Amino acid sequence: MTPRHPQDSAGQDHTNAPAEIKFSNSLLATAVQWRIPLVLDRYREKLERVGSPLVTDPVARGQALKQARQIVQEVVGYLRGLRPIFDERRMQFSREVGVSRAASNIHPAESLRAAALLFETILGTVAELVPAADAPTMLPEIAVAINNSVLYRIREGATAYASFLLANIHEANMAERHRIAREIHDRVGHAASVAQRSLDLHQLYALHGQENAEQSLENAREALRETVDAIRAVTTDLHLSEPLEGLEKALLGHATSVTDTMVRVCVNGDEAWAPPHVLEEAFLVVREALRNAVSHGQAGKADVFIDIAPHELRATIDDDGVGFEPDEVSSASLSVGLASMRERAELLGGSVKVLSHVGWGTHVELKVPLSGRRDDF
Repeated sequence: MTPRHPQDSAGQDHTNAPAEIKFSNSLLATAVQWRIPLVLDRYREKLERVGSPLVTDPVARGQALKQARQIVQEVVGYLRGLRPIFDERRMQFSREVGVSRAASNIHPAESLRAAALLFETILGTVAELVPAADAPTMLPEIAVAINNSVLYRIREGATAYASFLLANIHEANMAERHRIAREIHDRVGHAASVAQRSLDLHQLYALHGQENAEQSLENAREALRETVDAIRAVTTDLHLSEPLEGLEKALLGHATSVTDTMVRVCVNGDEAWAPPHVLEEAFLVVREALRNAVSHGQAGKADVFIDIAPHELRATIDDDGVGFEPDEVSSASLSVGLASMRERAELLGGSVKVLSHVGWGTHVELKVPLSGRRDDF
């Protein structure tokens, strides 16, 4: 039987290979090891040249350079005949990178672009060290080793990225279900309960011929009207299932539907400074304020002013209605509406202030902090 020739880790037969080839691999490994700082500098410069968010964000930059160092070290190990180290610790780090980039809203395309630049940087640096005579045989094998290390990390990172987004979608769906349940319970349930109790009282008073019977019936009618308004408000919120085309456009469209009150809308600043979910919640708060102005304030005029700056969204709603005493709110739907506005603002890290007096109209002010920069992804 013909003896099997020994092979290196790349599957190449070196039985009759001269000793200097093996020495060349070892020498090349040492040379690449010494040039790791140079590779990282070149890689960082290329990322900066293309404007990658992986270098503008401090956390992403540190992660990208750490991964690059690991990959170069694996190339060095390959040249020394070692198998790549894809242990649990490195797998976990790649997953953390995927989650971090998803949380920072860094698009997966940026990771692919960065991987291509890193591949180009490492292979280009190695090519500078390989003798021309050995390049045709050595460089393809080294390219495969680089590609395997890069693809391994892309796979782990992409899986974690997708898992993070799916988890967020699930949490958002659950939060929306809880919000709908809370809205129905607070807005619809309370008013319906008041109507039921008023009808029970009416029956009791009428049975004993008491004078309060008619007032109880009127209370039931008012509660039922508030129940209908609450149902309409909740269902209208549910209709907002698509992202707003623009806050100003949405408010102007809503203003035209308010037939009993003249509504003026003015939006200053760039809406791109505010994330879509902030614009949607701001629209719902303003719409609730306008609904209160019409339904409870009997306003003839309402002015909406919104200023959007990189650091803050501020909205004010002023009406000339009958006003009320905020500490003595008697209407169930009004109190629930005010609570809903404050809750929406607090979920965004902001606040809602309501100033009103009987006969003086109502002033509502919404403030929401913004990140101070525009996210492109």
